[in-house]
Formats: sequence, structure tokens, C-alpha cells
Amino acid sequence: GEIVTLTTPNDLHMQVVDLAGVDLAAEKRMGAERGMRVSIFGSTTGAAYLSTLAHREIRRLADRARLPTLEEARIIAWLNTVRRDGIADGLSSEESLRSLAIPLQTETFTVPLVLGLAGPSERIQANLPHLQQLLREAAHRMADEEQANS
Repeated sequence: GEIVTLTTPNDLHMQVVDLAGVDLAAEKRMGAERGMRVSIFGSTTGAAYLSTLAHREIRRLADRARLPTLEEARIIAWLNTVRRDGIADGLSSEESLRSLAIPLQTETFTVPLVLGLAGPSERIQANLPHLQQLLREAAHRMADEEQANS
């Protein structure tokens, strides 16, 4: 019953290329739609993507985005956690929504892709280990299917 997204980097943003999981009215209420872009810095899907890049590339993008030094340091700390856990986890700006995101294997797909899941904070928190496992399994399954089709 949550929103599942597939995003790709587009300049300093992550752009939704596809989504599924709830009806169109609920997607609009949660702010999700195909083509929607969110900042690569500070978003869960952005953190998942950035976690695949070298620190040097992240700093280059942060300079382009004109991030303040303290904000850049906070993001680098978050990315270290994402790298350790293999999954990004974050709250929306109003903290009523929570997102999980995992980068798909870059060597498998022709463009960088991130698989995300979002829903009400309390519901995500209550099911966090299960949803994290589902997201990991889905990412592996997608990579396996893409390799089989190549």
C-alpha cells in the first residue's frame, strides 16, 4: 500500500521515471508523480544514488549546488550511514512521510537507478525491518531480471 518509485539522477535532482503502489489521487496527495524532481541533496533517493559515488564526485556536485559547508558535512555523514547499511532512510520535510531507497546495481543497468518506497512515517517505522528486506529483495530481483534479459 506504499508508493514505490524508480528514479534516476538528472543534473542536481533525482527524477521519478516510474511509480506504483497506490491510486492516482493518493499519489498526488503524497506529491508523487512521473517526471517529478527532488533535490539530489537531502532526499532519500538522492542519498541512495550519492552513496554510489566517490567523495570527490559528491563534493564536486555539492559545490555546483552551492551547499554550505555544514550542510555538506551533514550529508557526507548521512551517506556514510547509507553506505554502511546499503539503504537510505529518511523523513520528508514535514516528517509525516518516510522514505527508503536503495541504489540498483550500476553495472547491470545502462543508467543509474534508485528503487524507493514511501509512506506515512508511523506505518513505515512499524514495519521498517520487513520493508527494508522487501526493498533489498526487489533490487536483487530487478538486477537478476535485467541481466537475464541482456
